[in-house]
Order: sequence, then C-alpha cells, then structure tokens
Amino acid sequence: PYTTLFRSVFEEPNQFAECHASTLEVLPNGDVVCAWFGGTTEGADDVNIWMSIRHEEKWSPPRKVVDVPGIPTWNPVLFMPDSSRLFADSSPRLLMFYRVGKKITEWQTYVIESTDGGHTWSDPKPLLDGCLGPIKNKPIVLTDSTWLAGSSVETEGEWYCQIERSIDQGATWSIAQTLKLENHPKGIIQPTI
Repeated sequence: PYTTLFRSVFEEPNQFAECHASTLEVLPNGDVVCAWFGGTTEGADDVNIWMSIRHEEKWSPPRKVVDVPGIPTWNPVLFMPDSSRLFADSSPRLLMFYRVGKKITEWQTYVIESTDGGHTWSDPKPLLDGCLGPIKNKPIVLTDSTWLAGSSVETEGEWYCQIERSIDQGATWSIAQTLKLENHPKGIIQPTI
C-alpha cells in the first residue's frame, strides 16, 4: 500500500532530473506532507526544496518552497514537535529544517514554520552557534520537552556526527555530544536517534 501511496507524488516522472532526501510528516487530519530537494543534480545551483501535500487520496502538484537563487539547498527535515499532533481538529506547528550552501562544508541551516499544514511558511531563520540541527532525520522530543537531533559535520578532512540539543523549542541549539569513528577513512554522517 505504501508503494502505491507515494508513487503518485510525481504525476510527471521527468519533472526533476534528480530529487533526493525526502521527508514526510503525517498531520492530525490525515494529510501527508512530503518534501525533498530537486534540480538538475545534487549540489547544482538550481536545486531547491520542493513539497507536495496528500489530501483526500490525491497529491498536490509539487511546489517550490525554498529557492535561494544561485545557491543549492539540501536535506529538508519536516518535524511536528507539539502534542497538538494528536488532535485532528488542531493546527499543529510544522517545522522544516534545511541547508543552504555551495558546498557541504559551507552549509548554513535554516528553519521555516507552518501553522496551516504546509500551505504557507514563515520567513527563514538561521540556526546559530555552530549547530546544523537535524541534518537528515527527525529530532526526538524527550519527556522534559528537550529536543535531541542527530547531526553531522563534513569537513575536508573528516566526517563526524554530533547530537544537538534544544531546551527552548528550537530557538537555540547546543552540541550535546560528538561521535567520531576511529580508523575509518572518511567517518560517519546523517545519524538518527
């Protein structure tokens, strides 16, 4: 059933030369929001963040939600942190984290927010203090409301993971722990918790 459900996101199979790093969130009303980055090839200047919403068994046409002219965008992560996700008549807060940069070593993470199921989005806000936030996979929310996100850093010399933490609903982030592999030629990236 899932293959049939998600195969139809793209009505036109050649709409994107490449698309990558898809992310999904199921809204309380049963709608599904799907986002990805797409363009001619990963890292090209025309790569943008796209999304589609599945409502009443039909996907909306893909639409561009992040476009930074001349700079590629990367790895969207949809995240609905609040308990309002449990109630079908609520308007949950939906966040999308994404990266902007010519090269992975130059990434800056931004976050946008929607309170209407992904139909409209806030202006982007950068993550600060050297944190990249959830790099490819959703954060988790602990019982004390702390958010933990698997993140990773790719430098010219190594790749390593770090666990990042927010204790204020994503307003600020800090590095909780760094994880490196010994005796590995490159390292590790894109963890999940």
